[in-house]
Amino acid sequence: MMDWWLRNRGDLDDYVDRDVERSCTSKAAYDSEAAARANIAMQRLSGKLFTYQCRYCASWHLTRRDPSAAPAPQTDDDDETI
Repeated sequence: MMDWWLRNRGDLDDYVDRDVERSCTSKAAYDSEAAARANIAMQRLSGKLFTYQCRYCASWHLTRRDPSAAPAPQTDDDDETI
């Protein structure tokens, strides 16, 4: 899927290229979240590595960033002033 995305994207964008390299192509890809979590368990890194589904290739990758520590997305209600 990644090859298709790279061949069919519109214009070149250095920011996107760096993001693809950092978050996708430089990492191992797993077919399922279960496979990615199994790899974490085999390495005895539970609580230190986490999984995420890649926006570029739809595979699963590992990251050190804890998704539960991510800030909540801002909603339109947050913009209201009293």
